[in-house]
Amino acid sequence: MKERSYELERDLPGNQFMRLSKSVIANLDELSRFEASFSDLMCVFPIRGKRTCFPALCSGD
Repeated sequence: MKERSYELERDLPGNQFMRLSKSVIANLDELSRFEASFSDLMCVFPIRGKRTCFPALCSGD
């Protein structure tokens, strides 16, 4: 993939995709749920597959 993530994010439909971290853009149709933890981690639970956790974006700035 040659595109930068912000370029990809700009081109994806906002009602179907969401940036969850600096390096993760998720297809919301493929997630069963996502959870934020007290340790600043975001965990996503895909419909198929295993849970994935990563540092969450801060939205308070």
